Amino acid sequence: MEMNNKIMSAAEKIVPELLPDCDVKKLLVVCSPDEFRKRLKGADDESVIVFADYILEQKNEFLQGIANIMVSEIAARIKNAEKIYALLDHTLAKTYPNVVSGNAVIFLDETRAQQFVGAYNEKNKTKVSAAELKGDEITNFFMSMTRFGIEFVEIEPTLCKIRYKQKQLIATDFDSVSDPVVNFMMLRFLQMQVRDENPKVMKILEQGMLSAIGNATFACMGMTLNGQFEALLITDKRDGSKWIPCFTDTTEIQETYTTIPAIAKLLMSSQVVTIGFTELERFMDIDRVAGVVMNIGGYGMRLTRQTCKMIISA
Repeated sequence: MEMNNKIMSAAEKIVPELLPDCDVKKLLVVCSPDEFRKRLKGADDESVIVFADYILEQKNEFLQGIANIMVSEIAARIKNAEKIYALLDHTLAKTYPNVVSGNAVIFLDETRAQQFVGAYNEKNKTKVSAAELKGDEITNFFMSMTRFGIEFVEIEPTLCKIRYKQKQLIATDFDSVSDPVVNFMMLRFLQMQVRDENPKVMKILEQGMLSAIGNATFACMGMTLNGQFEALLITDKRDGSKWIPCFTDTTEIQETYTTIPAIAKLLMSSQVVTIGFTELERFMDIDRVAGVVMNIGGYGMRLTRQTCKMIISA
C-alpha cells in the first residue's frame, strides 16, 4: 500500500508537467532522459528517478503503476495522430516493414524520419524509406505487423526509444495459415542478408528460421488424386527447375495473383491444402523437384531439396 501511495504521489506531481495539452511530437521530446531531467528540475529527486529509470528501461516493480500512465497516454496520442512515418524496406521484390532491429519502426516527425533514413541507408547500403501514412493506411500498417508476427513497434528510435506491443496501439487479428512468427523470421533474415552482417549472427538467424519453418504449416497448392495430395509444381523458365509453391497466409497467395499472372492461372486451377512442412518429405525424393519456394509473389524465399531434407530430418 505504501508503495502504491508513493507511485500515485509521484504521478500527481509529474504527469501535469509531462503531459500538457500538446501534440505527440512534443510529448515524445519530453520523453528523452535529458529532457526529463530538465522538465522535472522542480520535482523531488525520487520522482525524477522514477521516470528517468522507466525511460532508460530499467525494470523495477515500483515503476509499473506510474509507467502505465505514460504508456497509456502516449499510445492514445499515437492512435489519434493525423499521420505517422513508417520505416519500410525495398530490398526485396515487394515492400515490407523494415524489421532488422526486431521491431517495426515509426516516427511522428518527418524531418527526424528522413534524417534517420538517410543515415541508415548510407551506413547499411540498403533501401529503406519513411512512408507517410494517414487514416486507414495507419491501421493497415499495424495489421501488416500482425501478419508478419512483428510484436513490437519502436517509436522515434533516435529520440526516446520507447517500444510498444503492437496490440497496445491498434488491436488487429489476421487469419494466418502458419505461425506469423515464421513470416517474421524469414522476412528479417532476408532483409539482413543484404547488409554486411556478422556471419555468426546470420547463421544463428538462419538456424532459428529453418527450425521454425520445419515446425510450421503452410498453404500448399495442388490436387487430390486417389485420396492422396499431389503438390503443384511450377517451372523456373531460366533453368527448367521445378518448385513446390507454399504460402504462409492467404494475402501472400493473392499477391501472386497480381504479380505473376502466369503462375496465378495455375494456382486458380488448384486446391489449397494446409499441410505441415514435414509432410512435403515424400516430394523431396522426386528428382524433378528442386525444392520449395515460399511466398513466390512476395519475398520468394527458395529452399533447395537438400535444405528441405535437412529441415525435415532435424
